[in-house]
Amino acid sequence: MTQSHGVNRKVLKFTQMNTIVILGLTFLIGSLIAAFGHYYFYQRKKKHAKSLVLDLKNFNLAVKNEDFIRMDKYGKSLLWNVHLDMELLDKISEIVDANITEHSILKDLKLLIYNKQSNWNSHSRF
Repeated sequence: MTQSHGVNRKVLKFTQMNTIVILGLTFLIGSLIAAFGHYYFYQRKKKHAKSLVLDLKNFNLAVKNEDFIRMDKYGKSLLWNVHLDMELLDKISEIVDANITEHSILKDLKLLIYNKQSNWNSHSRF
């Protein structure tokens, strides 16, 4: 009788150790995923900050040269930039609205601008 009771204690200690190890590994892996995610988004934000100025310069140059393909390219790049603000979005929208009747390539960009403005306007109501 005492021998089976001793086996139960060993099994209980082994189970408790497994639980502690599993919890420790879960915490460690979760912390590593969080750290890598934070680093990735930090690097992405830095990259977007640098590219905002260059993309805006290229977009304005495309407008000046009436290069609608590049306007579409850099306009979309600006729309996906995390540092884009409402003022800049409104300026891009005005430029695209002025040129959309002549060139159908800008219709997709206009739709993206509309969706972004709608999204921001719906969030600003709360």
